[in-house]
Amino acid sequence: MPDSASPSALDRRTVLDLAVTAFAHPGGERLALPAFTLREREIVILRGRSGSGKSTLLHLVAGLLALAPSDGRIALDGQALAGLSQTARDRLRPHRVGWVPQRVHLIGALSVLDNVLLPVALSASPDTPGPSPVAARERARFLLQDAGIDSLAHCEPGKLSVGQAARACIARALLCTPRLVCADEPSAALDLASTATIAAMFAHYCRVGGAALIASHDSAFVDALKLQAEFVTEISMDAA
Repeated sequence: MPDSASPSALDRRTVLDLAVTAFAHPGGERLALPAFTLREREIVILRGRSGSGKSTLLHLVAGLLALAPSDGRIALDGQALAGLSQTARDRLRPHRVGWVPQRVHLIGALSVLDNVLLPVALSASPDTPGPSPVAARERARFLLQDAGIDSLAHCEPGKLSVGQAARACIARALLCTPRLVCADEPSAALDLASTATIAAMFAHYCRVGGAALIASHDSAFVDALKLQAEFVTEISMDAA
């Protein structure tokens, strides 16, 4: 693991800069969250017990939760997220932040391919230019091939295994080549083969310039990332 002051770190642009003093859900206790910087080609793994704030931190970074300026700082490519409206935060996804929720969710009425393409269809607007329909479709097919499920592109999601559905969700998050991917326990309930496949997907995405923030308690998944990715840092939420 490279030291944060090494030339290899300094040569990579900062994608995420986070220093949240504390955060509390309405009516909940305040959580202490770690301060850290995430750079291009790097994967940061959030480790910690249940309730330590891993999912909360991911939701804040992905714009799914609002952060008050008085609670600290989150900057994505230099843009401060604290104080942004919900509309502004929603615009972060899927073009700047790819989101992989803890629970796999695919729409049963759509094919696997159309589920992967859904973020582009939902976010298309003059204010958020994205890939053309042809380019998006080509990238979606490439990602499904990379995930090993291209033969299932026109299947209904209900015919997929848990591992295949998880891979489709990751392909969907990577579709718009976002600057950052946030993933919440992406290997939960997966077998070793599927775990290795999704680790390879995240590692490849980061090797070509992306960055990933991943909450995981799965040691096999983390070990697979360390074998394939260039820069992997583990952060304990218990020590925040």
